[in-house]
Amino acid sequence: MHDALIVYVDTNGHANVPRSYVTHQGDGLGAWLHRQRTLARQQRLPPKRHEHLTAAGVQWTMSDRTAALAAFARFVDEHGHGLVPHAYRDSHNFPLGCGCNRVDGKTSRTLPQCNGSGPSCKPVTSSGKSETESSNGRMG
Repeated sequence: MHDALIVYVDTNGHANVPRSYVTHQGDGLGAWLHRQRTLARQQRLPPKRHEHLTAAGVQWTMSDRTAALAAFARFVDEHGHGLVPHAYRDSHNFPLGCGCNRVDGKTSRTLPQCNGSGPSCKPVTSSGKSETESSNGRMG
């Protein structure tokens, strides 16, 4: 699978293989890499394999703050706002949407959302309802 990873890196310019990625030969490269990260977290990944994967450009954690800030800055420059869609991945396959929507790690937080300026901007809970709608079941 290491060879398939190298081909992926050469083709895509990064080693952030989506978990669902399957090679043209039918190999589950994304699932395999996810398993390697799991083994590394459990300290069960053979050291030589860890070295080879690191040399190929594998990021062992996807919560690289510097990469996330750079990706967010690129998103704002490109789109003119910071309202990152939940499933958004940048051109380096960085899962920016997931990171922006889970900043505090809570599921019941209030997220600012806005489609412009003025009265259309309302705080929205993580369920997608406005604060008023969440508290009384109606829009208000």
